[in-house]
Amino acid sequence: KLGLRAGDLIVKIEGESTYKMSTADASKMMRGKAGTTVIISIKREGMPDVLEFEIERAQISLNSVNYSGKVPGTNIGYIRLSRFAQTSRTELDDALRKLNPICSE
Repeated sequence: KLGLRAGDLIVKIEGESTYKMSTADASKMMRGKAGTTVIISIKREGMPDVLEFEIERAQISLNSVNYSGKVPGTNIGYIRLSRFAQTSRTELDDALRKLNPICSE
């Protein structure tokens, strides 16, 4: 939402360098109570200056089905299942139900 991009390199979290920091330690520093903020500094390819972002922490729901839709110009449906969890079957069933009418047109 704030403009972070794939390929951005996090160089600082709350002013602390991420050089030689493990992913687990970086993740731990960025996590926190929803509504609080964390400041990260990133290096973006092609930009000379480090960019700073103040990010509000939020509750993030991870869905198993993160996309479903009809392949344009066909009657083929596509469902992307990104992970397996307790809710995967329900999410997959819901996506199939939504696709069934549009793919049989």
